[in-house]
Amino acid sequence: MPNDYADLPFGAVWVEDHRGQTRLLHTAPAVIVELDEIVRKPGVQLVWVSSDAPWTLPRAIELAFGGRLASGVVVTDRSRASNWKMTQLLRYLRSAGDPPFVWADDKAIEFAFRVSRAFRDGNVGPSQRLLITTSPATGLTLDEVEAIREFMQGVIGKRP
Repeated sequence: MPNDYADLPFGAVWVEDHRGQTRLLHTAPAVIVELDEIVRKPGVQLVWVSSDAPWTLPRAIELAFGGRLASGVVVTDRSRASNWKMTQLLRYLRSAGDPPFVWADDKAIEFAFRVSRAFRDGNVGPSQRLLITTSPATGLTLDEVEAIREFMQGVIGKRP
């Protein structure tokens, strides 16, 4: 029996969404622990771009991740425009001074590439970026978290 959160191969927790419906959220504890280590470093800001309401997402994160990754900013959009995630992310980045960023998502990045040639070609938003299209079946992997760590090390100048 694992005695540490990170030793669990996977996890799952029931969370309530913005409509009051419960759903099962699958987690990868080792990924969460490693990602949490990165986002706790100075100069790193975690931003959740989510369709969940900003008042329900923090509670879901708290429950699902054991308090890890709870310091993030929640960016959401109720308009349901087809490219809302890209639009809201770029709006947030502009308001933050266009810092380097990492965007990991299972569908939205590929969609952003299809609807915005400027985004695909890197002509909109910050020039330093790492885009990771995750698998819907597995989510973010440890290899992808390592790529994030290396990217952040390069843009911040020290290993997060």
